[in-house]
Amino acid sequence: RLAEVHERLKDFESALDFAERTRQYKKDSYELACRIRDLRAKVLKKKVARADKDGNQELASRLERELADAEVADFQSRVEMHPGDASLRLQLGKRLMKRNELDAALAEFQKAHADPRVQRDARMGMAQCFQRKGYADLAKKEFLRVIEGVQEIDERAKEVLLSLGNIAEAEGKLDEARSYYARVYEVDIGYRDVAAKMERFR
Repeated sequence: RLAEVHERLKDFESALDFAERTRQYKKDSYELACRIRDLRAKVLKKKVARADKDGNQELASRLERELADAEVADFQSRVEMHPGDASLRLQLGKRLMKRNELDAALAEFQKAHADPRVQRDARMGMAQCFQRKGYADLAKKEFLRVIEGVQEIDERAKEVLLSLGNIAEAEGKLDEARSYYARVYEVDIGYRDVAAKMERFR
């Protein structure tokens, strides 16, 4: 309870201390182990923010790498304990992609996408990995699947349409690129650099 109180107060260091002390009495608790890892991540994020605020970019970068490594190790451990949990595989994939371990991330997204509850997010991750690896055709295929049947242009759809536009433009398919950009432009002129992209097609 003390850990919960301190977490609500954003005092993550104290919350972590109490949670770790609780672990002495509940060593086999999966939920508590996950809670401790989450609190450790929050402590590191707070340190990164503090280093950024102080202008110490070297320390901030080192802490960000430390955070990324800790998060990957955390979710690898969770997946090992619950290999059938697609949401855990999705989270592991996102963290591997953040570390630019694209093949490993792809493997997790591919395993996760069979679960309809996380399918859209998993396909998005697959598309982004394919795009970063230079497989534009595979990326396009997955991006289109992400927005298949989507009626409302939400934040995810905007991101997908912009990515599809970038792929089409890189392939020299300018009319196709403009059509993707236009779908974003007509609902959110301020989204990223879509206004500048549309200006090029005037």
